[in-house]
Amino acid sequence: MVVDAAYVDRVLQVADQLEHVRHLVVRGDHPGGTATWVRHSFEEVLTARPAVPVALGPHDVAALMFTSGTTGRSKGVRCTQAQLYTYSSWEDVGLPTSEERSLVVLPLFHFAGRGLGIYRSLIHGATAVLEPRFSASRFWETTRRLRTTNAVIMGTMAEMLAKQPARPDDADHPMRWMHVGPLPEHFENFERRFGVSLATGYGMTEIGLVASSAPGACVAGGTGTVRAGFEVMIADEMDRPVAPGAIGELLVRSAQPWLLADGYHERPAET
Repeated sequence: MVVDAAYVDRVLQVADQLEHVRHLVVRGDHPGGTATWVRHSFEEVLTARPAVPVALGPHDVAALMFTSGTTGRSKGVRCTQAQLYTYSSWEDVGLPTSEERSLVVLPLFHFAGRGLGIYRSLIHGATAVLEPRFSASRFWETTRRLRTTNAVIMGTMAEMLAKQPARPDDADHPMRWMHVGPLPEHFENFERRFGVSLATGYGMTEIGLVASSAPGACVAGGTGTVRAGFEVMIADEMDRPVAPGAIGELLVRSAQPWLLADGYHERPAET
């Protein structure tokens, strides 16, 4: 387990429930003990010899990611290796490049924060810079200080940035593009004011990212085009396709194995 020093006390409170933990890696200084675990510093791990690779298949569970809880209690989703890689890689768009620096302000229990923020950078050999929290008033100052070239934020965050008082240096920063979902209203004004290109997409913790739009190719109210490996249909209550423009339910299936989640953790009925 890797934990920031500020949260070690919380981890110790539930130590008796973490029977599988053997090592605790602490980022920063914390004077307290660590139960029966072997404690390491973050710097120690960075300089350690690489571990022996473990053979994994596309069907193996890579992580438990939790849903947002907007329609009920948050559920742990069993995300497969193939699902997380496909969601994060964005190989159909070709971004980011290895020279880029991604600003991560979303929580890492969030699918977008971990996948598009951390995993995508790891896959492409880019740099990910983690900030403790999002600040609308200091966002562009942070971008300049950390020299970040792209970021992943939610649509509400973009709206908060747009509502900040206009400044002469609004576009004076290294940020080139931002992944925003959903797009803010009048996103073209956002792009002009801040000098960035916006990308977007549509996804869920259970299905990954099934539609995406590359930077500079967004359409107002849109979520991009269907990505390779997925089939989608907007259907009525009888699973029949609705006419263009009609409201229906989005049905998704993968054209390749294991691009969708493996179900909810220990909740077979909901699965």
